[in-house]
Amino acid sequence: MKNAYHYLPFTFTAERAPQSWEILSHGLGSLVTTPFRCIKILHQIGYDIPAGTQAPYETGSTARSGWRPATWRDARELIKKHGWKGLYTGAPCWAADTIATTVTKMQVNELLRSLDLVKPIIRGSTESMTSYELRTFGQEIMVESMQQCISTVVAYPLRVAGTYATAQLVGGENIYSSSPWGAIRSVIRLEGSDALYKGLFVELAADVVEVVTKATFKRLVEYYLGHLFVAGDDLDDSERQQIQATKIFTLLHLTQELALPFFYPLRLFNTVQMLNGAPIAAGQEPFAPPGLTSFAGCTAHFWPMPTHRGIFRAIPSMASRIYT
Repeated sequence: MKNAYHYLPFTFTAERAPQSWEILSHGLGSLVTTPFRCIKILHQIGYDIPAGTQAPYETGSTARSGWRPATWRDARELIKKHGWKGLYTGAPCWAADTIATTVTKMQVNELLRSLDLVKPIIRGSTESMTSYELRTFGQEIMVESMQQCISTVVAYPLRVAGTYATAQLVGGENIYSSSPWGAIRSVIRLEGSDALYKGLFVELAADVVEVVTKATFKRLVEYYLGHLFVAGDDLDDSERQQIQATKIFTLLHLTQELALPFFYPLRLFNTVQMLNGAPIAAGQEPFAPPGLTSFAGCTAHFWPMPTHRGIFRAIPSMASRIYT
């Protein structure tokens, strides 16, 4: 098994170049989508950007109707309040998180292959197609879940650092640096090393649910819509490649959008648990009232709320980030 540095973006050799470019492209992609991630986090913690002063956890007749699903409008308001720099708060942390996640997934995949845990499944002569498909589906979920969960554990402190750096926009604080190491040091200094893994179990649960739902919808979409992307015999190779690329793009985005409502509430719970008790405005009341430190507490709190203010708040910015 190769060492982790084998996949670093600056180790370009003929063998390493494809993996290195993949890591680099993921890191650059993270920088492009940082504004959507920033807006998503601010909405998740209840900070209504247009209204600015709303009490985010009020419900019923006392709730203010300042929620805005339009991501571009929120971006304009964020620029007015914090300048263009506000859209990219925590960007280095998110890029480092993405790179660490990608490298870890590659390493886990190699480890699994070296242990012969990932190998082509051969259909037995007497095995039914249903049994074969189930075995293939089970292996796919196992591998993807292990890759996702292990990479989350490795990169989670960077995720916490990025979330803290973004959430401090709520109170206008300047406690956490946008640099990964600076933000992590501040978290440890103010809350201890345990804070780097607050909300981890909810995040891992979200990872597993995301993997399972995406794999399920991928097969369903391919089964019902795959016939729309079948290349005819009269097409040349370039046209066939174009049809295949369109099919992959459609499957990728349709499955992500269909799976999003199933795992998104867990992502919301993770954010509020991560910030609960932090020494910034976003970690204190009214943004982080007591009782949101457990899964049951988050469910009991958000479930009675209207959909757009409850468990599906900020889902438009999450969807926008997927498409970007």
